[in-house]
Amino acid sequence: DGGRTGVRYWPFSIGIPSSTSVATNAKFQIEEAGLLTVLTDGTVIVGHTASVTNTAGTSSLQVLGTGGGDSSLTIGRFSANASAPQLNFTKSRHGTIGSNTIVADDDSLGSIIWSASDGSDMVSYAAEIEAEVDGTPGSNDIPGRLMFKTTADGAAGSTLALTLDSSQNATFAGNFHTTARAAVGTTPHATIKFDVLSTATDWTARVKNYTDSGYGLAVDCSGASSSTTYAMAVYGAASTGDLFVRNDGNVGIGINPLARFHVKCASNVNFTTTANSSDLRLNAVNDAVDTAIGLEFNASAYEFLGSGATTFGGSIDVNGNSNVIG
Repeated sequence: DGGRTGVRYWPFSIGIPSSTSVATNAKFQIEEAGLLTVLTDGTVIVGHTASVTNTAGTSSLQVLGTGGGDSSLTIGRFSANASAPQLNFTKSRHGTIGSNTIVADDDSLGSIIWSASDGSDMVSYAAEIEAEVDGTPGSNDIPGRLMFKTTADGAAGSTLALTLDSSQNATFAGNFHTTARAAVGTTPHATIKFDVLSTATDWTARVKNYTDSGYGLAVDCSGASSSTTYAMAVYGAASTGDLFVRNDGNVGIGINPLARFHVKCASNVNFTTTANSSDLRLNAVNDAVDTAIGLEFNASAYEFLGSGATTFGGSIDVNGNSNVIG
């Protein structure tokens, strides 16, 4: 043992001639810069003689190094099939190793955490991927979700950024940005569907495949409880309505439309179009609407309408004949 070429029995080391001494709390050590050390608490260290504490505390298995090769972990499978190597996380609510007690909704099943030195310790971390139970588990039935977390500037821990739930829905905590075309569906450029507000049937915007016939953008409010609900509204810088499209088909510029097409030019100055049976009516009205003056187009004549756009004031027929009342 004096030349350090043999075996030490408790604690013991297997080594080559060296001046390096065995770690004081080691049960087993392959020497020469701590190639492999097993501490008395069962911690196995590859590449060093002492353990390192980070977000998880002191891990039972540690690979420590100063380069790419000695600080990497490789899991390989060599087989003439399509199967791959695995990194498995296992969770049971039973307190005895190897025993089974069913997990519960929201139980964490495993995490991958990226921690780093902040100059004083390595407890702070920059990002995390965590798996949780997402629903009520049962025999051969473990619904799950994946949560992707990132750490904001000035924070020591991560917060939720993206969730992939058991229904395979993706929920972003922040804004979604892309510099490329976003396609959702079974083929490139497939339909993209965004559900907004209270229910799955209210206020739905669909952006269709650009190669399909039909609309480039469709707004569906078929589930709305009122025909006067806005299917689409465009607001200007002053947060006043500039353009409205209602569920009943009325379109308004500068005003909530009370006719098929309603334009508010200024105070008490409005222009509307509406339908009277099969006829088309143009109305110039004030804000009270009931003092409208109208021009109605039908199959035989242009008719002038008086107060309220309802009383007949005169007409010009298709032959140019005029008829003025009063």
